Amino acid sequence: MAVLRLLTVGSMYPPHHQGGYEVVWRAFVRAARAAGHEVVVLASDHREPAAAGLPDDPGVHRDLPWWWRDHAFPRRSLPARLAIERRAARVFDAAVREHRPELVMWWAMGGMPLGLVARGARAGLPAVGVVHDAWPAYGPQVDQRVLSRPLDPGAVEAWSVNSAWLRDALVALPGWGAVAGRIRVDHPGIDPGRFAPVAAPAWRWRLLCVGRVEPRKGLAHAIDALAELPPEATLDIVGGGDEAHAAQLRAQADRLGLGERVYLRGPVADVPGAYAEADAVLFPVTWDEPFGLVPLEAMAVGRPVVGSATGGAREVLRDGDNALVVAPGDAAGLAQGVRRLAADEALRERLREGGAGTAATFTEQRFTAALLELVSAAGARRPRAGR
Repeated sequence: MAVLRLLTVGSMYPPHHQGGYEVVWRAFVRAARAAGHEVVVLASDHREPAAAGLPDDPGVHRDLPWWWRDHAFPRRSLPARLAIERRAARVFDAAVREHRPELVMWWAMGGMPLGLVARGARAGLPAVGVVHDAWPAYGPQVDQRVLSRPLDPGAVEAWSVNSAWLRDALVALPGWGAVAGRIRVDHPGIDPGRFAPVAAPAWRWRLLCVGRVEPRKGLAHAIDALAELPPEATLDIVGGGDEAHAAQLRAQADRLGLGERVYLRGPVADVPGAYAEADAVLFPVTWDEPFGLVPLEAMAVGRPVVGSATGGAREVLRDGDNALVVAPGDAAGLAQGVRRLAADEALRERLREGGAGTAATFTEQRFTAALLELVSAAGARRPRAGR
């Protein structure tokens, strides 16, 4: 395998991040470096307060502008839009001059100035796009470009997506059907060394939700479900995100008389430990999320999952085998699933066994190996002339 100089580009990169997409990006960067590749990370200038003071990995540059602000994409004035576009171009061009990459990888580009993709193509750089949310669909809608070209999927040699659901969604977009042959599915996975089995304690009615705090995660339905469970049941919510929504969830818990049974922990360092302390994990997502690592993490630790199989989760969750599946938004169904688990140790054990088998097939190592093969194949092609 030829050693390459890689420039990886996206919005947020750990420790400044809010979800699994960025964690997967970092896992790939570390694997690529371990394989001998030289890797530079070019991310936005966004900073997460919870990550203040945490050290960066080497080779991380946080200089790109981002249209996103406070969980929205506010419309800016024409001079402001031009300034952002030109600044993004300057930062990207400087990175190309300094690091002389042989291949560029586009990661979480939602809300980023998408003209950078065409700019990389004009510089003759082969490219790989790694898409773990639907930014090719919503990104052009929130992009406030003035001078740059629109996103052209043909400017990228290969696209890796995290689920068959997302592949089908991309192919349905205008212009993407022509590059359907370049889109492949590489399911991400978990690190078995970090998320390892932990013996299950006796049932204590301790429930857990993990992930970004935002309305589409269905956390309000998990709180509604808690209201239907015995008074000893508690719900921990682990993850950062939208503080306004977090306040809504606290108010909802207080309104239902659950204020002392719902704990919004925010981001925690020991996520595997949070799973180990739970009896079951709720995954109440209400939108078609392209993929979700939370069920896999729970399965790897040995905690049964009750949740909705939307989007890419349909490719992982199997009702009665490795999870209990309920309809999106069905708080009563979530509560019923938890009551079934509480009453049936044999069911819990069956789901733990099925989940362990599932988690073993979705590993971080398998994902990064597949992506390294894709990068090597793309990098082996002759660099193109400017487009």
